[in-house]
Amino acid sequence: MKTLLYYELKKIFGLRRTLILSGAALLVCLASYWFTCIPTLAYNQFDLQRIRARESSLSSDRIPAEAEAAEERREEIINDPASYIGDVLPGEGESLWDTMKPERQEECERLENVITAGFVLRNYDSYTDELITKRDDPSLTGNQRLLLEKEIAMRQNAGILTDGYNAFYYYMILFFNNFAPVLLGFVIIVLLSPVFTREITAGTDALILSSRRGKRGVILIKFLASLLAVTNAFACIIGFYACLVGFTYGFEGGSTSSLFSFTDSFLFSESPFHFTMAQLLGILLAVSYAGCLGLASFMLFISSHVRSGTASVILSFTAYTVPLLIYFSTNGRESLPLGVYFYSGLIQAVSLFRRFDGWVLWGKPVWTGYLALGILAVLTLLWVLLSFRRSRRQQVGN
Repeated sequence: MKTLLYYELKKIFGLRRTLILSGAALLVCLASYWFTCIPTLAYNQFDLQRIRARESSLSSDRIPAEAEAAEERREEIINDPASYIGDVLPGEGESLWDTMKPERQEECERLENVITAGFVLRNYDSYTDELITKRDDPSLTGNQRLLLEKEIAMRQNAGILTDGYNAFYYYMILFFNNFAPVLLGFVIIVLLSPVFTREITAGTDALILSSRRGKRGVILIKFLASLLAVTNAFACIIGFYACLVGFTYGFEGGSTSSLFSFTDSFLFSESPFHFTMAQLLGILLAVSYAGCLGLASFMLFISSHVRSGTASVILSFTAYTVPLLIYFSTNGRESLPLGVYFYSGLIQAVSLFRRFDGWVLWGKPVWTGYLALGILAVLTLLWVLLSFRRSRRQQVGN
């Protein structure tokens, strides 16, 4: 069995295919790193200590008072320009910031960060108050009212939230939000589309399936090899990008709240889910990996039913990209995008936690994420069973 598994993995990770996928993954990871991570460093003259120093480490019970004090201090600085500009007055096309003393610049950056944290917290409370006011809306249906009460209860049970430096987790979440669906989907499709069609096209399927281990062994080995291939690809891509970001920004900040994301405190401003950044990233990894396994089962289903390798790849890309386009085209709506019910939406995963949406089943509100994962589990099992059944029929027919 180990020998069969080795050769099946060797076929999946063919030299040319591996080089193409490795190059594509490297380019996408570097592009994501360059366009999302580097600009913040460049704006701060690549001074990571300065970035860390301006990030406040405050809990939500202290933020309102600290934000008020920061606003007062900012007004004092603005009303006393001689205390913060340098020896040279701003010239034409320059602002006061351009000639500000370095120590005043750092102080103003810290003040702005605290003020922003206060604004985010006020915005969070204001949105909660809007939902509470919405209770009196007579046009709400019974199901809508149940979902509303569920979201209000989740927001009111937030507890103590912590602001702080969490650049690593923020940029990892951005990677899942923007690049992971395209990159991981492409890699899985290219790896697994030929798993069954390779032997069918070459005419060696009858010989392999009639071997001593052909009845079940070869088919199970293909499933196991596909599982290992997807796991390896997922771990390598995510691990490589995590190293890029982690060795640039550091790995700290896991205990901070997802409400106060680095440089974008409004990413989860409407979310009633109160995770730390480490918890959220861990959940995103698990959900995205589950989506990858579901997509892998679908690729095996297509591969076992299509006799042409080219047709298998084209059909796979079409079946994956159409829901992906649906996902991106509906992502700006108030409710969750339709694409979360497809593999691309689950691989992206982030939208599930940016706002609350759900359905009422048997009188109880159920979060959309549970429904999407449940649908994924049922479909994954269905694809596996149909693939296995199809492969055995081919064996009997041959």
